[in-house]
Amino acid sequence: MSLHKSLAVDQLSGQPLDPSNAIRAKDGRFYNASTLGKAGEDPLLSLVTGHPVEPAVAGGEDADAAMLVQDLEDLVAPPADARKPHTVHDFVLRHAQELMINEVLPSTEPTRLVFIGNQLDGVSTCIERLLHAHFLPQDTRVPIVINLVPGAVSAPRITQRRRTGAREEIPLALPVYDGRHTPAAARDGVTSDHVPWAALKTALTQRAKLLLETVNADPGATPRFIHTDAEIVVRLSSPAYPHLTLVDVPGRAVHPPSYLAAVEDVMHAYLKQDHVFPVVVARATSTLNNVAAISLLQQHHSHLLPRSSIVFTRVDMDRRADDTLTALLRSDLLEYFGFGFAVLASPRTAPARHDGSDADGDGDDDASAAAARCDHRVYAQAGEEEERIAAELAHIEALEGKVGIGSLLAIVKRKCEDTLLHTWVAHAYHAAHARRQHLHAQLLELSPYFTTTMPASSKDWRARAMEAEPCKRDLPLPETTPELLLRTYVVERAEEILNACKHSMHACVLRRINELATELERAEASIERELAQHEEEERESAANSGGDGDDDGSAGDAQAIVEKMQMARRCHKKIASRVDDIAAKLRAGANADALATIVSRALEADNSDVKMHRFAALIANTRSDLRSLLLERVDAVLADAAVEFADTYTRDARKLFTFTGSKFVAFEHATPSPASAYTSTSVRYDPPTSESLAQKLRFHLVAAMMDVDFDDIHATLFADLNRPLDLTEKDGVEDTRLALLLDMERVDRGLVDINTLHALLQTNKQEEYFANTVLDDISPEFFEGVGESTLQQLRFFFQQDPSFTSITLTLGDEIPAETVINALGVLCVSKHLTELTVHSLDFTRKDDAGDLFAKEALKELLLYSRTLRTLTLVSCQCGGTGWLDAALRHNVSVTTLQTRHEDEPEFLVTKREDFQDTQAVVY
Repeated sequence: MSLHKSLAVDQLSGQPLDPSNAIRAKDGRFYNASTLGKAGEDPLLSLVTGHPVEPAVAGGEDADAAMLVQDLEDLVAPPADARKPHTVHDFVLRHAQELMINEVLPSTEPTRLVFIGNQLDGVSTCIERLLHAHFLPQDTRVPIVINLVPGAVSAPRITQRRRTGAREEIPLALPVYDGRHTPAAARDGVTSDHVPWAALKTALTQRAKLLLETVNADPGATPRFIHTDAEIVVRLSSPAYPHLTLVDVPGRAVHPPSYLAAVEDVMHAYLKQDHVFPVVVARATSTLNNVAAISLLQQHHSHLLPRSSIVFTRVDMDRRADDTLTALLRSDLLEYFGFGFAVLASPRTAPARHDGSDADGDGDDDASAAAARCDHRVYAQAGEEEERIAAELAHIEALEGKVGIGSLLAIVKRKCEDTLLHTWVAHAYHAAHARRQHLHAQLLELSPYFTTTMPASSKDWRARAMEAEPCKRDLPLPETTPELLLRTYVVERAEEILNACKHSMHACVLRRINELATELERAEASIERELAQHEEEERESAANSGGDGDDDGSAGDAQAIVEKMQMARRCHKKIASRVDDIAAKLRAGANADALATIVSRALEADNSDVKMHRFAALIANTRSDLRSLLLERVDAVLADAAVEFADTYTRDARKLFTFTGSKFVAFEHATPSPASAYTSTSVRYDPPTSESLAQKLRFHLVAAMMDVDFDDIHATLFADLNRPLDLTEKDGVEDTRLALLLDMERVDRGLVDINTLHALLQTNKQEEYFANTVLDDISPEFFEGVGESTLQQLRFFFQQDPSFTSITLTLGDEIPAETVINALGVLCVSKHLTELTVHSLDFTRKDDAGDLFAKEALKELLLYSRTLRTLTLVSCQCGGTGWLDAALRHNVSVTTLQTRHEDEPEFLVTKREDFQDTQAVVY
């Protein structure tokens, strides 16, 4: 079933259709081939038929491809006359609604259109033509509420509920259509279901029938209206829908009397709800004085007449349409309908099948598709009939633009705009700007310097948003940085980071030297323990032998000396090997790796505008280059110092070990003399210095480090500013920036919608004002108490003279209420007012009717003005500033309120972050 021009949207994925990759399925809808390709083993179910989606033929090979392309063009292109849309989604705030769906903007209050009329006058038909869908039951005996919700595309959802009290939902005693029929065992307690479009009318008809049966004692009798205050709710969700509620109230009939009374009670109940705009539906042949729905509004809901409209139906069935419409236009009652009237033709009953035949002969999916195309043809015929009638009646000037579905949609559009004006526009405007400021700050946090290409669409929508912006609150997109300039920024920032790392690098080298010296210190301690342990073992052995000498004493001493010499060699090898290991570690980059890591981490943690962490390849290359330099100029120098230390102190074992207990020094005599055999011999680790080898190595390496010039290392690293630098950003950064830019683009699109709507509202206000006021009305007769100079300024504002942007009004108690209203009314429609100063106005004054006229007049000015920057109230009695504060929030330009109480000399300034452009001053 063709609902609206959302054929240009893939109904299963919600994504725009790709004409080059679109497939028309057997349910009559178009889908992207990629969507159908994701089905796998679990087939996708059509929202139209509820059956698995099966492709018919590719769009490029089918004659309906032209229809697809046309639908896409119609969806993108605005109507020729923006005041006269062609379908219900043509006037929607498409981009702003996307922000509402994502909760960036506050949701709008639903506009409730309550359709009332007599039976068979076409109430249900009017609603169906608004939606371009044929799904409402005939001769409805139950109120049906259609909720249009901006959101993800889904199948229609049906709910039954009470109209009063807790509005509880009533369980549905019917199968649940979620694309399949749910077994009866699963129906208990079900209160809502998703129904395929092809089954929607059947489901509604069955539900209405079941509800009627619950209140009819005699099933064979004429059904009475339900008196159990039940209603059926249909929820339709799509990104293309406005936030709109349509109420199909059962038609009024005289018989039976109980039915008439019940219908009128229900009409009263719906007309008493909030945000209601009545739509009276009557046949064109009716006499307005005899239309009961009009009498009901006049007698019980007269306050709704300025928000009401009337639709004349069946004009194509009247052979004397010229005379009939002329008589209607002469009726005084027509003037009561503040939103005007529309004239509609009736859709003709079309054949049940399309000209084509079923593709597979099964008649299931194709029957639904044929019915959908049949509805398309029905409404197309009605549109052609309306064009013919409009041409025939072109001589009646009052009918211009009033014949056809476009006229009814224009009425609906105005009603939606009227609701949005008071509840949403200003809040959405400031919320959108606050969101954009947040996104702009996030974008700058990623760095304002980048070379990636800015999306052209983002630039285009920013320009369009600024063009429609009343306050010119510009938060420009950051410009891409030329690569040469970015290279300069990067090198300069890298040098700053390197200079900041000097202290850490020095400390790291000293810490590493201490670690290496500690390794040698541990080796020395291990040798001393080993020698001490060996000497202790010898003493224990001597004690166990009892000190008895024998003939082999000299030979034993010689053997002991040999063992001592071997032990000394082993200990010397440990020391020399450990020093060689230290030199090897230095040559391998013991410091270079650690120092390069310090610098790379500092680059990755950069929080400046440059944000060095974005350039992963640059950091890796810098780390590699720096490591090479450090290896050459730090670790190589220290390694050479370690080798020099080894040559000086550890190459010769005689400098490290001595023997005690003999008058011969080790390594000078292979065998001790007999004269010295009486004493025991021991080897002692005795470096020829007052300090340990570890401490000596530490001083030696530190002295070598003092010769390292870190400044020269940095200078060498960045010697050539124009050397090739890989400024490719991380994928994550680029993706984040692109996502932010697209989010900002969405907000800009929404701002264009919001500003366009506000401008249109101001234009409507101006047209309404200028239709009832002329320049000659700005005279002393209507502006009593106002001086001639002020009157002249008001005339300039009335004529929209751009050279007049500020005015001062003195409106004391002697000025009549009518003058205050007239003066502020002129300024309310001005396109150039930027500064307004009001003296001595008492906002607590009331007119003869008891209304706070001055307060309401100023609130209206703030509501409609798009250019006001500064509002100054001098010696005015405000009666509290709460109302003024609220009024300022409904303005798209005035932002800061300053108040001063009589007993306080200083101003109390309240600054709001979401309002940043202008100020109101109260003295």
